[in-house]
Amino acid sequence: MRSSVEVSVIVPVFNRFNLAREAVTSALAQSDVDLEIIVIDDGSEEDVGLSSVLPNDDSISLVSIEHSGISVARNTGISCAKGEFVAFLDSDDLFHPQKLSRQVRELRRDTGAVWSCTGYVMQDVSRGHKEVVWLNDLPRKFWRQDCPIGSTSLVVRRSFLTDGGGFDTDLEVSEDWDLMIRLGECSSPKLLEEPLYTYRRGCGNISHEFDSKWEAAWNTVIKKHQLSGSSCPHYMDRVMDCND
Repeated sequence: MRSSVEVSVIVPVFNRFNLAREAVTSALAQSDVDLEIIVIDDGSEEDVGLSSVLPNDDSISLVSIEHSGISVARNTGISCAKGEFVAFLDSDDLFHPQKLSRQVRELRRDTGAVWSCTGYVMQDVSRGHKEVVWLNDLPRKFWRQDCPIGSTSLVVRRSFLTDGGGFDTDLEVSEDWDLMIRLGECSSPKLLEEPLYTYRRGCGNISHEFDSKWEAAWNTVIKKHQLSGSSCPHYMDRVMDCND
């Protein structure tokens, strides 16, 4: 492990090892940033061990836990993190090479900001379609009205995550929206409008498997944060479209 770590990248994995390898490889390809990659094996059920398919690099550490869900897996990674900043990378997503360095640079310029987020490319793997999503024209305090991004968009100061408790483990889904609302209560984000990661849809990811638990989770988040006029997060419109 490197002696100086700017960013700890947390990659929760449950099965789909081939996708996880590609995700971790995209983290290794980051430029101009010192990082560690913490892979959390959330009780995977593959026939081979995750360590056998990950790239061989000293910056990667693997932690195995019993299957506990995405929030527990990410919080386990946070507890292991050494970086000043923490980034989250879902196992079916891909970082673009400049993502972390760009976000860290913006956060260093504004020491009062605790988080940064970026636009993304949505890739529908099953249909071979790509859509570029720019984070422009967002309303003020958008995080209290909508969830236009996922956790892979975020870089967060580790001090906020350790002091604020990380992800809500009572939420199976919409845990990223809940975190963004709490981040927004602390500071506005350093917003990079351009797409700096790829969200791959149609790979068996949880947000593609729309059912009633989403509505229950949204209602829980809305009640928890006393949100007025909030409804289905906008990014889920695209998810529901792909289920038609």
